[in-house]
Amino acid sequence: MDKMTVKELRHIAKGIPGITGISTMKKAELLAKINEAQDTTAAKPKKKHEGVKKSLKMMTLKDIKKEILQLRHKKIAAQKDGDKNNIDIMRRKISRLKKLSRKVVNT
Repeated sequence: MDKMTVKELRHIAKGIPGITGISTMKKAELLAKINEAQDTTAAKPKKKHEGVKKSLKMMTLKDIKKEILQLRHKKIAAQKDGDKNNIDIMRRKISRLKKLSRKVVNT
């Protein structure tokens, strides 16, 4: 978890009930709170991005569309910079969100 970004840690923390003030916490505080919550519920080891996946499943269609729009803007910026790696990353994230939006509509 030490190698995760603050943004990823915030996504995980949002999925854990009882943690408040997530947006103002620093990385060390987030890690401490998440580890503390996992120690109390340590039934099985968690995957690296499990909290991120949970938060994506809780997103509404409107939230998904906003995220897709933001990623498209980032992709365009990466294209202007000629950053092929980021272009590919943004393409995959957009694709994943589109699939998720189809699941949300069908349920």
